[in-house]
Amino acid sequence: MFIRDIQAKHEDGQYRVQAEAVLEGRPLRETIFFSVPSEQADWIRPEPNAFMVGTAIAAMWNGESRLAIEGSVDPQLRTRLTIAMRLFQTEHALKLYRLRPFAKKLLGRN
Repeated sequence: MFIRDIQAKHEDGQYRVQAEAVLEGRPLRETIFFSVPSEQADWIRPEPNAFMVGTAIAAMWNGESRLAIEGSVDPQLRTRLTIAMRLFQTEHALKLYRLRPFAKKLLGRN
């Protein structure tokens, strides 16, 4: 997954930080965003770290092999997020593995 074109916009009383997300594995392109009322605009900034954390699970769920983000990300956050995603992926795979016999029985397959 590629995250690019990170920007901030003021529209209709809202402050919106947005980016374009593009999947590598299939032709899908989406605009993703965070928004708050304009009075609270100082709460969020258009920075890559927020989009890295906010899209990591979506990238994994969609079978993406990597998450590339335009701009600089905090190296310590990147390392810790990588560890968390490995643990999440392992736990998720174990749960699916444990459900496989039940799913086969439910679907009438041996």
